[in-house]
Amino acid sequence: MSFLSKLGFDFVLNCTYPFSKFLTLEQFLFLGLLALTISLYFLFPYLLKHRLGIIAMFLLVAGGLLNGVERLATGCVKDYFNFFNLFHFNIADLIINTGILVSVYILCKKK
Repeated sequence: MSFLSKLGFDFVLNCTYPFSKFLTLEQFLFLGLLALTISLYFLFPYLLKHRLGIIAMFLLVAGGLLNGVERLATGCVKDYFNFFNLFHFNIADLIINTGILVSVYILCKKK
């Protein structure tokens, strides 16, 4: 079985949130807002100094908005990429992860 055959398309409605087995929705939202506040205070000003950083911030915000709007509109997020039957994700997730990778690259890059 080839790599590409394992990476398939599979429509899944994701109506849960990360760590939903361990956290209430209120706890998850609080931790998310705390992480966002810390990121805005420490990470984003540093990223604004770099051209790639602006792209990374755009990707992070755009992906978050795409998932957020879909979850608010439907109560779920539609995931359609199946990765080795381990997890499902969508285009917004790819955008967010690309933004994270670019951010890590900028933070680790030597001056």
